[in-house]
Formats: sequence, structure tokens, C-alpha cells
Amino acid sequence: MEALKLEPIRALGEQLLRGPRRLRVKQLLGIEFLLGVIDPGRRYPADFVCNALTGFRPSGSEVARLMDGGELVADLVVLAEILSEDAGLSVEAWPEPVFSVSELARRLDVSTKTIFRWRRRGLTGWRLRCADRRVRLMFVERCVRRFVGANAGLVERGSNFSQLTHEQRE
Repeated sequence: MEALKLEPIRALGEQLLRGPRRLRVKQLLGIEFLLGVIDPGRRYPADFVCNALTGFRPSGSEVARLMDGGELVADLVVLAEILSEDAGLSVEAWPEPVFSVSELARRLDVSTKTIFRWRRRGLTGWRLRCADRRVRLMFVERCVRRFVGANAGLVERGSNFSQLTHEQRE
């Protein structure tokens, strides 16, 4: 949980990890919902995030604290990785297409470094167990569609970018 910067998200993440694993997929879908509605330029109360992930709206002074949307997006992406790893989900059992970092980079015609850069902007990866029993960062089709839909210009610009060779620069 050290990777989470916002204290309300860190506390919520710890509580979610103590809860039943059967709720992890619902919580991950709640994170996807939040990433679809959060504007990085606005501020959001902690109780809004808690309600979206758990269905419970807490009360008190700490939950009324406003969080920066940009930091919230980054923390939710990290929280999705933590919760998905704890859920023990497998690629074979997932009902929709799943892409590795390199497969997604080829599909979007960008570098793997760009994929990792986009994660800070809200491209959500889940940690899923693959056929070789190793847990890897994978990108679920619904997460990719949401990100590409919200950032079509960024994705197009990334796919049009290419590094020049030394001869081209000359």
C-alpha cells in the first residue's frame, strides 16, 4: 500500500484487502467506473470513491476531505493492480480478451514504454495469473476500450510518433 499517495485511498485499500475476495471483481469494475467519470482537473470527496467501490457511504470528517483528480486516477490504477493480484484471477477464466504489455503495444502501434506512461494517465492493468502460473500485468479489453475512448487523440498521436534514425535526422 506504500505506492498509494492519497491517505483515504490507502486506508480504503487496506479495508478492501481485509474483506472477502469474492467481491474483488465488483471492486475492480467500480474502479473502472470511477476512472471513466473522474476529471483530473477536479477534486473529489473520499466518500464518493468509497461508495463507488463498496456501495457504502461513510460519514465523518476524514471522508469529506477532497482529493485531487489527477492523484486519484494514479492511485486507482495502482489499487486496481493490488486488488486484482489479491483476487487470484486467471487469464483463461476471464470472459473477454486480455492483452500483455507487448501485445497491447503492438495492437495500438506504440512502444511498451508508452503503455507504462499511459498507466499514469488511467490505463488500468490487472495482475492476472497466466497459463504458466505466473502473475503478470495484463490489460482487459474493457479497460483498454475505456482508456482509448477517453484519450483518442493521445492514442492517435502515440501511434503516429516514431523515433528518427540518425540518417533521417541528417
